[in-house]
Amino acid sequence: MKKIIVGHKVRVNKDIHRVSEWKNETKEIVPGVVVPVQVPTHILYAEKGEEGEVIETFRSTCVGGFARGLWYAKVLMIGSTIDKQVIKTFRLTSLERIVE
Repeated sequence: MKKIIVGHKVRVNKDIHRVSEWKNETKEIVPGVVVPVQVPTHILYAEKGEEGEVIETFRSTCVGGFARGLWYAKVLMIGSTIDKQVIKTFRLTSLERIVE
């Protein structure tokens, strides 16, 4: 795997889904025992093959949905315009460098 740094062109190497919301439902674990559970609703965040340019890399701390100690990149997606810039955050393991 080639090192990814700021300025590199990258491609998403797999479909990435994110949780958009949690729904409260009930589930029968054993006959007669019903418990409340939270069920996630997933949305497609990025498709395999989408491309962009790395504008920042960072190592996470234990904050929010980021796993501690992993490397992430903020990517300006291709197709973004001045009026609407699309910046997405990915784990570096979800990206591959495009060598030109």
